[in-house]
Amino acid sequence: MGSEFEAVLAEFKAKERPEDIIPILSDETAQKFLVAWPKIIIRRDISFTDPIPNTVNEQWVWLWEQVNVARQDIVNISGIPEMKIERIFMQMKGNRLIYPDGSVMVLAEKYLKKLISDKIKK
Repeated sequence: MGSEFEAVLAEFKAKERPEDIIPILSDETAQKFLVAWPKIIIRRDISFTDPIPNTVNEQWVWLWEQVNVARQDIVNISGIPEMKIERIFMQMKGNRLIYPDGSVMVLAEKYLKKLISDKIKK
C-alpha cells in the first residue's frame, strides 16, 4: 500500500504546472501557509485499503484520504487566524501547491526563495 501512495504522489510531483503558483504570487497568507506546511505533523492511515481510482482528480482525493493533518499546528506555526485556515488549506491543496507527504510544490518553493532573496537584498 505504501508504495502505491508513493507512486501516485510521484506522478503528481512530476506534473507540476507553473500556472498553479498564481494564488501565492501576491497573497501573503498563502505564502505563510506554504512556509509552515513542511513543519506540520501529518500522519498516514496505514490501514487505508481503498484501490487507486482511475481519474487524476480522484487520485488526488485518494492520496489526501490517507492522511490526517494537524490543522491546529498550521494555525500555530503559520500565524494565520484559525477562521482562515480551512479556506487557505483547501486552496493550497486544491491547486496542488502542497502534498500529503508534507512537501511543497517545487515551483512554489523556488518562488518563495526568490521572494525572500529579493527582500533581503533591499
